Amino acid sequence: METDRAFAEIFEHRPDWLGALAGWPFPLAKAAQPKVFKPKIECDLVLEPIDSTQPHCVIEFQFYYDASILVRTDAARLAEWRRVNRRANCLRRNFVPRPVEAFVFFGERSHLPDRGDREFGHIRYAFLDERLAALAFEDPRSPLLPLLAPVVATSNRDLELRVAEDYKALKEHPGLEEKDRVYFIKIFLHFLTQRFSTKDANQLKAMIKELVPLENTVVYREMVEKGRREGLDQGREEGREEGREEGRDQGLRIALQRLIDAGMAEADARRLLGLATS
Repeated sequence: METDRAFAEIFEHRPDWLGALAGWPFPLAKAAQPKVFKPKIECDLVLEPIDSTQPHCVIEFQFYYDASILVRTDAARLAEWRRVNRRANCLRRNFVPRPVEAFVFFGERSHLPDRGDREFGHIRYAFLDERLAALAFEDPRSPLLPLLAPVVATSNRDLELRVAEDYKALKEHPGLEEKDRVYFIKIFLHFLTQRFSTKDANQLKAMIKELVPLENTVVYREMVEKGRREGLDQGREEGREEGREEGRDQGLRIALQRLIDAGMAEADARRLLGLATS
């Protein structure tokens, strides 16, 4: 599953959740965002604390084995150290450099490189599956539990049996504002499509339809509207040579096909676009 960017987005949106997931007291952050250090050093997230006396923290999300992950994490930590501790200040004897720490979220223990904990003892880490299991006891109402269920479920069958329940828990979570629910439902559906990459839109819709039809979700409506706009825009472009009416018709045909591909019934798609249903 391609999840690194999605995890970065979760904690960029809610950096206060990092401590709960890690089981380690991250400082209260005023910003958390991806970072690219020149010449070609990247990391998933850099946490900048509100309290200027606390360290910055470089964070990586690693969900497969890669022997270089701790080397890359430490390179990002050193790059961030150089960024926050300017060269001119480092030349002053009374200057106290701002510390920078590093943390890696591994999907499971098998993702930790051999001897990594001995060679890079200054890098903290946690295992996502173990932390979520602990969080289920520490805070069973945490929205992280349903949100990340598609990532850590031990089997697709187990996930299918509970996905509707997780979707409902996230959609109706009393601790989330409406804008947060919409935001995290998008990420939940992203994880779901990554986990079930061989299923089409109709099959994914069937997995959660007992609770709410996918057509009624904000995410689906946004997808439908985007498809409609793209189809009409493409039709207008092609219609420059074919004539205004022909271009409009072409745009509607493209929009209709996009809606059907997204999982909408053809009759419903035709009604939405104002087309005859026969």
